[in-house]
Amino acid sequence: MYGELSKKNIFYDLKSGGKTLFLSSSSKLRPLNIRHVSNLVSKLITEKTVGIVNVANPNIIEISEILELDNKQYDHKNERFINESNICVDKFNKDFQFNESKKELIEDIWRYINF
Repeated sequence: MYGELSKKNIFYDLKSGGKTLFLSSSSKLRPLNIRHVSNLVSKLITEKTVGIVNVANPNIIEISEILELDNKQYDHKNERFINESNICVDKFNKDFQFNESKKELIEDIWRYINF
């Protein structure tokens, strides 16, 4: 997740001017803005949805795509590889019709990091 009140992740580190990365630039994430998560939780509560739902963005983004949003140099240390591409979001898409495009995701991350 990224967005207001989030801390201790790559998005927050980039926003706060961090220069050290602990994730491999080829890591694949399905990030969601906290505002989307709060809306989804509210919808789950009001609709009394039953079952397990993987709440994750249907769009997959590589860390390298995020790093391309600015032209800064980063120090890569102890790089961990994360691959969230195998997370099944079929039920999430069906139940919530989450329709943020990859382009919109990248623009939203850019706004978060830069403002």
